[in-house]
Amino acid sequence: MSIEEFLSSTPSQGSNRPHRPVAIVGQVTDIEIATPARIGLRCLGALAGVISPPTKSELALHVHLSDDKAHLDFHPSEASSSSAQLPIFQPTAHTIDVIRAALKPYDGDVSENRQGITLRAQVFKLPA
Repeated sequence: MSIEEFLSSTPSQGSNRPHRPVAIVGQVTDIEIATPARIGLRCLGALAGVISPPTKSELALHVHLSDDKAHLDFHPSEASSSSAQLPIFQPTAHTIDVIRAALKPYDGDVSENRQGITLRAQVFKLPA
């Protein structure tokens, strides 16, 4: 699925956790990923909780591609025409390890600075 579909999805099964809005900045239309939305969105929500509790500050998710990886990194909020709704999780001492374990089967990981995740990706172009 495309990053755009991934970030705008709302998995039908799951908990009734509250959600927090996160602005999306960057390339989202031509990148395709294989990570299921349910797993990826939960990982992003958990990481957002580690970076900044929802009551402290708003975040923006910067999306960019390098080689065969999509990088989704959190930064302080900024204006954007699109947003995602991420589930809210309370961080624990093991949150980063849990995120890494959840992403590993899909060739994903937490970035070195722990401010985002990387997912296996490819660029696709729709026929004109």
